[in-house]
Amino acid sequence: MWFSLDGYRSNKIGVVGLTKDGRKHFTMDSGLSHYHVTSIRFDDDDVLWETCITGLSRYDGENWTTYDKLIRAVETLRDNDGNLWCATLTDLLLFDNDSWISNPYGENAWLTSVELGYDGRIWAGTHRDGLYMF
Repeated sequence: MWFSLDGYRSNKIGVVGLTKDGRKHFTMDSGLSHYHVTSIRFDDDDVLWETCITGLSRYDGENWTTYDKLIRAVETLRDNDGNLWCATLTDLLLFDNDSWISNPYGENAWLTSVELGYDGRIWAGTHRDGLYMF
């Protein structure tokens, strides 16, 4: 079980995992892109992805890789083809090896969630502009 505490207002807690091997605690010193974590997900390869207000961090069980410049990252997901998507407040990004491809979804929208539909389509929920399908 993994969770985060709102490091934006608290004492910079970061991400905590309760695993069969004990408790794991990660902070910015460990490799997180920020303490204010908005989402924690595991992909099919058991890689942990955490999104936060300044970027995206990936934990493979031993090391963190941080992808900065994703301001206000909201959530990540893997589609049925294994592609990594990252939702931000202003864009839905597709990771292409070592760069991000933009898929803007609405000028006044504010992305709040992203999910994979049963048919493999990506659905993005917004705060102001309804639902988008990709």
